[in-house]
Amino acid sequence: RVGLGDFPRNDGGPPRFMCPIVPGATPSVPRDQLPYLIYLPGIDGTGLAAYKQFPALCRNFQFEALTMPPHDRTWFPGLLEQVEHFLEERVAEFPPERPVYLLGESFGGILALAVATARPDLVDRVILVNPATSYPNSIWPTLGPLLPRVPQSVYDAVPIALAPVLGNPLSLAAAGIDRSLPLQEQAAGFVQGVTNLIPQLGALTSILPPATLAWKLRLLAEGCRYMEGRFGEVQARVLLLIGDSDLLIPSKEEGERLEKLLPRCVVKVLGGRSHAMLQEAGFDIMGELESEGFYTIRRNTSTPVTRRSRDRF
Repeated sequence: RVGLGDFPRNDGGPPRFMCPIVPGATPSVPRDQLPYLIYLPGIDGTGLAAYKQFPALCRNFQFEALTMPPHDRTWFPGLLEQVEHFLEERVAEFPPERPVYLLGESFGGILALAVATARPDLVDRVILVNPATSYPNSIWPTLGPLLPRVPQSVYDAVPIALAPVLGNPLSLAAAGIDRSLPLQEQAAGFVQGVTNLIPQLGALTSILPPATLAWKLRLLAEGCRYMEGRFGEVQARVLLLIGDSDLLIPSKEEGERLEKLLPRCVVKVLGGRSHAMLQEAGFDIMGELESEGFYTIRRNTSTPVTRRSRDRF
């Protein structure tokens, strides 16, 4: 078992996939009868940034996540190929009617679209959360490369300074509070949330040391270049979840652009949600999937369901 603070030490190999274990998050049917989902993370690369959604995901999907160790230097085509091969091996074991989902957050949204473009035979539905396809139109191509050059003492303060940009700190601290408890206990839970948030933010400087941040920004740019001109090739259904208070990248404007470029895309703009909405109090990924009719336990096709084959595309 690993936590966010353990992740910087687990850097002795290439990107790999993990299966999150959430005590008590037991589905009502065997996992191999559930839809299959792979979570593709943002530039932190841990696969743990969405951990507040893990219980719901584990109850409703057979769920695995990509992790990218801090010192890995795999180029975007290599990441794409690795996800393709992993997914191909997994899907070969599935009955043809079993749905396959990708959940991509920020940088992971770019990677999810690339996988869906390259292997339409393997991907049925894509969930995008503030995808970083708008990176070239943000301040980060200019500002980002400067951050790794600042003195270490200043760089250590970057996560705290960026907390209001990454997400609403009050909402992040309030995530997980049981609203059914007495107000005094809720207040104590909020204080504990604030206490827990500070070391989590501080851990980002270990997960993204200057050299790693510089590399991840290059990956972002490379992924955006890969997808330009390819959006129209995405055949999977796409649910695009946008936080209208994303201060990190222009997600709201990007949602309007992608809605026009992606052939089968539904956009939902969530008021008051930030770039880190998966971590915020009150956000429920399964609630969003169900309200949009995007969760299914069986593939729906216009022709009889047959075994997946690359030759069919």
